[in-house]
Amino acid sequence: MACTGSAVRRLAICLILVLSNASPVSSAEEPGKPQADMAGFRLWSDVSGVFILNAQFIELKSGEVLLKGIDGQLFAIAFDRLCADDKAWVTAEVAKRAGQEPVAVGTAGNERGADAAAANAAAGKAPAAAPKPEARTRLAMFGEFYAALNQSSEQVLDIQTKLLAVLHQLQPLMTQYQSIEGQIQQELVASQPARRAYEQLPNTGGQTGGLSTPTTASFVAASNRQLTMLQNQKLAILEPLGKAMKEKESLEKNLAQTIAQGEQLGEQLIWFSDPFDRLQLGNQDSAVEALQTAITVQDGRYSSPFLHLALGLERMRLRQYQAASAEFQTAAALGTAVSARLVSISAASQAMLLDRSGQVGRSRAMFNTVARSAADPGSVRLFYANALLAHGEQRHAMLELKQGLTASPNDPRLHEAMARLLVSNPKPAMPSIQDAVEHARKACKLTKSPSWTFSETLALALAAAGDFRGAAESAREALELAPAEATAMLQGNLDEYERAALRGPADPPAAKAN
Repeated sequence: MACTGSAVRRLAICLILVLSNASPVSSAEEPGKPQADMAGFRLWSDVSGVFILNAQFIELKSGEVLLKGIDGQLFAIAFDRLCADDKAWVTAEVAKRAGQEPVAVGTAGNERGADAAAANAAAGKAPAAAPKPEARTRLAMFGEFYAALNQSSEQVLDIQTKLLAVLHQLQPLMTQYQSIEGQIQQELVASQPARRAYEQLPNTGGQTGGLSTPTTASFVAASNRQLTMLQNQKLAILEPLGKAMKEKESLEKNLAQTIAQGEQLGEQLIWFSDPFDRLQLGNQDSAVEALQTAITVQDGRYSSPFLHLALGLERMRLRQYQAASAEFQTAAALGTAVSARLVSISAASQAMLLDRSGQVGRSRAMFNTVARSAADPGSVRLFYANALLAHGEQRHAMLELKQGLTASPNDPRLHEAMARLLVSNPKPAMPSIQDAVEHARKACKLTKSPSWTFSETLALALAAAGDFRGAAESAREALELAPAEATAMLQGNLDEYERAALRGPADPPAAKAN
């Protein structure tokens, strides 16, 4: 499911914008009645009854009525925005063209989906509601990450075990191969004088270097026999050696892919743990207990740095700063051999912890120091920007995000953070809102996995730009991805966007960025 919703809308012209130039309905013109001199054309009206359009009905598709004006121009209007008479007319026309009664969404023979649902609604029939995905709690979603990380770690251990067994087979074969190679080189070096002498015998009268012709020939022949034997031994080793090398390369490739997948799962867990407290969940002891259990289960076999980092973030949320610091240090130590990005995030988390504990000066010094030397300075700048926003320093935060984007231009989280900042603190000039939309779209495009926060941010940006239908679409996507704790907030935003879309483009409500 793409964060941006429909890639291309078939028509982008809203009927209300066209109707704004039309005249109010006169007593001689009643909406819903066809014109006598224009077959197929009729007067259409919106729910307000103020604006009309003389047009021909083309089709009902994706919940929109497609109309063709007298001049041939095409217009699209949401079915729900039509007046009652027009809705009834469309319902009857759709049923007439289909040669059957309107059918509920999801029933056999329905090929129009939302169109049939709109027609049914106009006819007073309740459509069969599409099943809504059950909202999972944050703790349940944490559990899914634990299970996935544990499975990934088990796969890593399994591959490593197989790789170790192959290396045990490979080592003696490599040793033997290298030994034979050494013997061949030694034999060639030792026999080199005799071989040269043998090659020169025809020009030396049968004597050279104190060796007689029979002795020289015998020496070279013996050396050749030795070399042949060594070459045969080498060939005999090459087959099992090549097989073992091929298996080793395959296992190493599989191991790298599995580790990469584990890293991606780990990073999803970290960002799902909400390091910037967007949900403001308050006490989350259950999440702490679950993380501790997961770490205990894996202890001694595979200590995941991602679990320790997530636990540190949960403890920081609970203001258990000393315990959080210990978890961040453990995550950094374990992450050194796993992910340079994770080490950067661990260091940034330490700096943010100092800020939240009131040590603002130390925090900012650490942020600046870490950002200069971090393998992933973009993540550090992102954490720093959020710490600055907590103190109301929007301008400084924006500078940090810009530096982060310079260092990591393809980091979706930096684009998403910039979009939220622009929406929350828009400049007087309109381009800042358009920039917010662009950054939000980039975040959705660049991310490797769907994120409810990215979809929510895109919805906020689109709403701020006046595109409430697009905002509603992104809000629905966020609602499907979000944990249960966020659904009330997201549903409220979605309802507001849908109401605004029905009202039209005037007076957009202020975006509510968290």
